[in-house]
Formats: sequence, structure tokens, C-alpha cells
Amino acid sequence: MTIDAGVSKVVGAANRPLPEGRASLQQAAQSFEAYLIQLLLKEMRDTIPGSGVEGSGLGGGMYQSITDEALATAMSKTGGIGLAKMLVGKVAAESRSDPQVLKGIDR
Repeated sequence: MTIDAGVSKVVGAANRPLPEGRASLQQAAQSFEAYLIQLLLKEMRDTIPGSGVEGSGLGGGMYQSITDEALATAMSKTGGIGLAKMLVGKVAAESRSDPQVLKGIDR
């Protein structure tokens, strides 16, 4: 199987509805994607000396962290970088071949 065929299979599976009660899988994937985006934003900002409007000190850092978290969450909910969709698609594809893959997700 080529990489393109594999990606197409995963994206196709992500577009199909999950079994009822598996919404937590989507939520977990979005939360993971949001966390990753937040880390990326922080690391990118750290490469630019004196960047941002947050100012210096503890308050500025907290403000920037809260802003990054809100931005990352909003990005994830609107498609983000596509990671959540790919994760859900992969788990959905695996669960069709092995139903035990999803066992315990809703705990």
C-alpha cells in the first residue's frame, strides 16, 4: 500500500460516523491536537526574542499561555492541523478490523 492510499483510507474512515458512544474518542483526539498546537505556538514564540504583546514578568507569561491555549483549542475545533481527524480515522479503521481496539474508550 502506498502512503497516499493509506492516508486516503484513514481520511475516509474519519468521515464515517463512529459507533454511538464514541464521541469521547473525537474529544480526546481534539484535546491532544490542541495540546500539541499549544506547545508548537509556545516553542515558535520562544525562538523570537522579546516577541508578543505580553510584556515581561509572570503576568505576561500567564497571559500568553492562556492566549495560546484558547487559540489552540479554537484551531483544533475548526480542523486544526488535521491531526485529530487522522487519529479518529486511524482508530475507526482499526476498530472495524478489530472491535477490541475501542474497548474501554468511554470509561
